Amino acid sequence: MGLLTRDHIRVVNVLITVFVSLGSFTYGYCSAIISTTLGQPQFYEYLHLATYGPGLSHTNALTGAMNGLFQGGGLFGSLAVGPIADKFSRRGSIAIAAGICLIGGALQTGTVNVAMFLVARFITVCLRDRHDDAYRAIEYLHGDPSDPQQSLAKREYEAVRKQIELDCVKGNGSYKELFTNPANRKRVSIGFLLLFGAQCTATIVIANYGIILYTGLGYTAPTTLAFTAGWVSVAVAGNTITSLFVDRVGRVRFLLIGFCGCLLALVMEMWLLAVYQNSTNKAGQAAAVSFLYIHVGFYSVCVDATTYIYCTEIFPSHLRARGSSVSISGLFFATVIFTCAAPQAFGDIGWKYYIIFAVLTVMMIIIMWFYFPETKGLSLEEINALFGEDVALQAAQFSEEPDSTIAVDRIPKKEVAGITQHKETAPDV
Repeated sequence: MGLLTRDHIRVVNVLITVFVSLGSFTYGYCSAIISTTLGQPQFYEYLHLATYGPGLSHTNALTGAMNGLFQGGGLFGSLAVGPIADKFSRRGSIAIAAGICLIGGALQTGTVNVAMFLVARFITVCLRDRHDDAYRAIEYLHGDPSDPQQSLAKREYEAVRKQIELDCVKGNGSYKELFTNPANRKRVSIGFLLLFGAQCTATIVIANYGIILYTGLGYTAPTTLAFTAGWVSVAVAGNTITSLFVDRVGRVRFLLIGFCGCLLALVMEMWLLAVYQNSTNKAGQAAAVSFLYIHVGFYSVCVDATTYIYCTEIFPSHLRARGSSVSISGLFFATVIFTCAAPQAFGDIGWKYYIIFAVLTVMMIIIMWFYFPETKGLSLEEINALFGEDVALQAAQFSEEPDSTIAVDRIPKKEVAGITQHKETAPDV
């Protein structure tokens, strides 16, 4: 929220956000398309992979490696993007990542054997003091054509600048600062746990191996492909709903609703698979498919986008790139484990593999309830107060005069390295 209200949101803000979010489509498409790829008999014939008999175990190991290496590339890239973004700028890091994805996608398309495909999957996701430029960027994003003084942009810039100065007094934005400062350690643990825990709902396994799940329920192509397309469509619609309600409901509350909903769907899915997977009961099998849809509905509406919002905004400005990258590495760390193990696990223990995800989801619900602070309605600078840190200037205490003067005389102040700041007590969470 910060200083901005709905009236101050400009078309350019929306367009930039939409453009940047195309990066998620780059990852999401490549992650999801493997499910339908594994459902194509021609894929196995082309790469000379057995679909039954003695060679099936080898095929399961390779399909696990295909997904595992893809997520491993994401793990490498998520850890690399922090220093890259700080060195080459956010735009620069996006350009570098886009180039790598282009190369990886081309190699996957032109694959002639399993080894080439595995390498291509990995490559696909492997990847100051400019105050005048900073103000111009804020004015471009938040400027008001009806206000020649650009008072809103000036107040927003002043809040950000002073908070960054205050943060830099306390550290240099290194990875060491993430783990030596108690408040930052809490941020990192929350961010990493959240992104790791989101994958403990089994969503990534369902996304990557949906065709196998539908086939196990007795369905065949093209029905299995239609189910997968519908599942992905629900996910897209769910993320759209997130954008409408996440600021009203609150981040942590939204996450709790989503995790509880995913847990309920998982439990019902396990029961239905245990009873109907090897039966001829069409109603029971259809119900099992429906709960996969209910599962992704809860995940996409309440969990998916919310995890990225939350793990990004809890970090101070000078640590946001590195903190977010470490947090998102938790996502890929989890997906490497779960996607590599899934083919063999489904072959050996079947529906019981979901028990692991159900237990982990229960643990995540408990951790979030007691450990995660709510950030609803707070500016990025004010969120520092939730972690017991200093806030340079609060948005609510800005002067409403049409110039850049900020009324801070009423705020209890102290001087640290020449920077005006005050200690803010954390609100109830």
